[in-house]
Amino acid sequence: MQTKPIDPQIKWIKIILISAFTIGLLGSYKLWISDRFFPLSPLIEGFSLPVPLSYLLFGLLVLSLLALFVRFEHRVMLLFFSLLTLAILLDQNRMQAWVYFYSLILLSFYNPKNTLDKEGTIRFIQIIMICMYFWSGAHKINSSFLSIEFPQMIQDFLKGNDPQTLSLVKRFSWLIPSFEILAAILLFFRKTRVVGFGIAVMTHLSIIVLFGPLGLKQNYIILPWNLALILLGYLVFFKNRSKITLPTWKTVALFWFVGIMPMFNLLNAWGDCLSWSLYSSKNKLFYVSIAKQHWPQFQPHLESALINKEVQQERYIVDVNKWSYEELSVPVNPEYRVFKSISKFFCTYNIPETDLMFMMYRKPVKVENLERWGCEE
Repeated sequence: MQTKPIDPQIKWIKIILISAFTIGLLGSYKLWISDRFFPLSPLIEGFSLPVPLSYLLFGLLVLSLLALFVRFEHRVMLLFFSLLTLAILLDQNRMQAWVYFYSLILLSFYNPKNTLDKEGTIRFIQIIMICMYFWSGAHKINSSFLSIEFPQMIQDFLKGNDPQTLSLVKRFSWLIPSFEILAAILLFFRKTRVVGFGIAVMTHLSIIVLFGPLGLKQNYIILPWNLALILLGYLVFFKNRSKITLPTWKTVALFWFVGIMPMFNLLNAWGDCLSWSLYSSKNKLFYVSIAKQHWPQFQPHLESALINKEVQQERYIVDVNKWSYEELSVPVNPEYRVFKSISKFFCTYNIPETDLMFMMYRKPVKVENLERWGCEE
């Protein structure tokens, strides 16, 4: 353990980080256990834990995180990351963007000698946040976000269907990615850091209002994350005017993962959750089409995730992302391998090939971007 008094700035970063991470875990607890209908997507096929052990794993994960309040040292941190790695190996859906973010920041404190490099740690967090803002904005520069999804999101928020409002939102939707990219650039330079922080705060407050209890009332799990980002931004940007450099192998490696690798997401070669592709309208969509005669066995679990709720229909189509929100309180990890794993779950029901179909759309949603497969594939 550290013998020197903890720097107040570092102390508050730890408190914010551990608190927000804990709230995220508890708020999505069904994601972390196997006692659920939504299937697990293990990284290694067949790798699983019995239900009681999944509860034990989750309990130990939360307790080891809370233990960092008392003993913020490398052995406790190593235990937490070992448990977290095991949990993600058991289900790839657990690799959410906020889990990735919190984990990276927590790693900035890891040191086998239990010593602390304050400037290095703050620089580490600054790089993560700047890259996140930049790529979150860059990924939104696409026709689906600018012309369809963001305008529709605002219409849903306003609970209206006014064509003039829709047209106005479309005209100015480019400001959203522009502000995020601008915040990243301004935060990098010392003289403009306060302005960049102000833009970032407005972005986070807008997200909290838009998705919170007074807005769309969805994906509540990102609300504590956005609040944590405001508080962390205050500590590492507003209260810190040091120059951002990459003097060590640790920060160079970090920049490679959070600043360079997201570029490969444009080629579908790096995961969405690892690329800060947040509400970018680029994420793949996954649907399951089930013939009418087989629907009753799924109805209790999937009714709320239907995209076609008419009484007279031959097939029922399930929006898997909506199902994930409803049951796990998080979006599905939009990766092809995860979709394939979920497909195998449905195929265990021995439904005839013609009565069960899986559909994945790459955005923008159009016929040529549709991929279909069945259980035989």
